[in-house]
Amino acid sequence: MRSTRTDLEGLVSLYESDAVFVPSPGQVATGTDSLREVFASFLATKPSFELKMTSLHQVGDLALESSTWKMECNDPEGNPMALGGTCSGVLRRQSDGRWLFVIDNPFASE
Repeated sequence: MRSTRTDLEGLVSLYESDAVFVPSPGQVATGTDSLREVFASFLATKPSFELKMTSLHQVGDLALESSTWKMECNDPEGNPMALGGTCSGVLRRQSDGRWLFVIDNPFASE
């Protein structure tokens, strides 16, 4: 799947209100306000994103997903750059049936 979508609130809505996201190795953002700030900075780079799910394991209302990702974007000076890695995430099924991230680590292999 390849996307250039820039919907900040749509992106934030994929996470529980107290979710943890790892924006870079050694850093952690927790909660909706922190996620919104991190994702706003991320979307400002005008990313093109490719995600490929490699595994999904479910037990009851919890799931562990692993995927590989590639991203092309611009650095703060506007120069093109490319990133990629292995992602690992924990999702929880909500009472309305949606699955939301509880923990999302795009740098699981680092």
